[in-house]
Amino acid sequence: FNALHYDEAYARAAGFPSVFAQGMFDAGVLASYAAAWLGPAGVRRFHARFEEVVWPGDTVTCKGKIVRKHEESGERRVDVVLQCARQTGEVAVRGEATFALD
Repeated sequence: FNALHYDEAYARAAGFPSVFAQGMFDAGVLASYAAAWLGPAGVRRFHARFEEVVWPGDTVTCKGKIVRKHEESGERRVDVVLQCARQTGEVAVRGEATFALD
């Protein structure tokens, strides 16, 4: 546990205006979105890159796009690009994943 994410006074003393979401939480929201879209059993690869802080009160929106369809190891697969953006339009997390399709 890092106090920057739950102790307001500590976060302010460290120079931040407030506590902020853990990056892995934001990545988990993005991964959950992708799994709900393409099926959790099909996850073959997931990568996330943190770009912006998510602050209390922010609203995030996830979206994804299929960028490649292919076969591998006898499975039909898709590669997708993903993003989780704040209401400001700033992207908090970018991701890439590969899913096997039924």
